Amino acid sequence: MKFIFLTNVFQSLKILVSTTASSGMTVTKLIAGFKIALFLSPMVVWADLQNWALSNVLYINLVMMAIFFDWLLGSLKHWLWTQDFHWRENIKGIVVKSLLVLVVGAIFEGLKYLTREASIVITYLTMILRLTVFLYPAMSIIRSSRIISDGKFPPAGIYNAIEKWAEELGNKQEKHK
Repeated sequence: MKFIFLTNVFQSLKILVSTTASSGMTVTKLIAGFKIALFLSPMVVWADLQNWALSNVLYINLVMMAIFFDWLLGSLKHWLWTQDFHWRENIKGIVVKSLLVLVVGAIFEGLKYLTREASIVITYLTMILRLTVFLYPAMSIIRSSRIISDGKFPPAGIYNAIEKWAEELGNKQEKHK
């Protein structure tokens, strides 16, 4: 199947090259151009993703580590403390959280390219959006830690400040809906 598609792309390339500029835009040329673009665009996107991943490896590792620790502490909390652990819910939770972080993170990273002309905006936007992506699993880690430690860690003052901040942020977002 791959070879048929590649052969089709190369035939389309021949059509584009063999037709002259004076022959005008024909349906055949449009289809040929579409096939070439369809074939080459994933390669271009993949190359951009690789470049982004290489230059942001620390950020990616921190977010992935937060998701892993969230899963680990959440599993322990549900298994040993709240005793409501279910494999189905556990797998669903890690898959949903990973997908949300991946999708929202990708959308947030895309926003940087829409505002790249304004460097100060990019700096703050990147910081806020990356912090938001990281805090999603991190807040869950903090809540699980509080339950596992019987309310001892993190200390009540820090925990309450974080929860108040998250609540106020949620309330502000609700007002803007």
